[in-house]
Amino acid sequence: MHAIQSAPPDGNRFGMDRALEQSAAPGRQTLQDLFEMLPLLEAMLSRVFASMIPGAKRTDGISAHAGPAQTGQPGGSPSQPLAAGGRAQAGPAEPDPHGAAQAAQPLIRTRNAPASPNATTAAKNVHAPVVINVDKPIVVGAGQTFDGHGAVYRATSGLDGGGTPETQLPVIIAGPGATIKNCSYAGGDGIHLLGDAHLDNVHAIHSGKDDLLTIDGSVNKAADSRFAGIDPSTIPTRASHVVISNSSFCNSEDKAIQINGDTNLILNRIRANNIGQLAVTCGGKPIEAHLTLENSTFCNVKYDLVRLDSCRSTLDINNVDAGGQVPEVVLGDVRNVRGWSNVRGSPQTAS
Repeated sequence: MHAIQSAPPDGNRFGMDRALEQSAAPGRQTLQDLFEMLPLLEAMLSRVFASMIPGAKRTDGISAHAGPAQTGQPGGSPSQPLAAGGRAQAGPAEPDPHGAAQAAQPLIRTRNAPASPNATTAAKNVHAPVVINVDKPIVVGAGQTFDGHGAVYRATSGLDGGGTPETQLPVIIAGPGATIKNCSYAGGDGIHLLGDAHLDNVHAIHSGKDDLLTIDGSVNKAADSRFAGIDPSTIPTRASHVVISNSSFCNSEDKAIQINGDTNLILNRIRANNIGQLAVTCGGKPIEAHLTLENSTFCNVKYDLVRLDSCRSTLDINNVDAGGQVPEVVLGDVRNVRGWSNVRGSPQTAS
């Protein structure tokens, strides 16, 4: 009991010493006196506990300070919070107007107090993706940014066109210099790019009857610009510069990316699964494409990973994982491939 002498030197300490001395004498302390000592003992233990944990909230019981809420990423960047038990939540929790202010404070748990029901609610009430049905193409004007805010844009029968793969309408038409970010899409003829473009955090879930994304050539540009109400004379005639990052292509019956015009294409941090081919130029056409593929993963590629028929096209591959396999790439000139071993010359070589 002398270890308790480490408590702060105040009146409670000396009162406690006298109480302990009295309790040590047999027969001099009644049961009632022992009960009267309990509040004093609890108060002193609370003081000791508070001195050990700076900033701990003192209550009439013993409190523990759990510190600020943890996040799922280092550095304090915004992220999904950890649910009770340290498991990351599957998605953002439904807002709780009654507990918002409480959640912003450090967690204080008092002895015998029930855990807040908000932790259970947060784990169960997870946002499902918003699905937006698209019955006519979404047009992103030249130089504009389309932020999908995490929604899924799903083609309806309104995009069927004539009912064949070549007449389907795209879910999104992007004008020159447009940016598309934070969305998923499915069906139709995917996304059509009229010129330079940047896609970030864009996910193709499932193709319609053809490809997932088209980089327009002259024929496509004429049709898409007319449909989108964009003056064809404002579309550059030079090669397009397209960057796609942090994105994915899944479940394509044929190719994921169709290249119909001269293009400089950079694919960085791409995931693809269950696709026929990743990127191809229009068969046998003299389309000059310079493709850089890096920091990406692929699996279940049915045919060639890349096919570029022009002998002027180039392919650079760096830090790519194809699920332990090395799918074939096809080029008009096999000498224009860097970073890949399984290369075959195109049977439809174009100038």
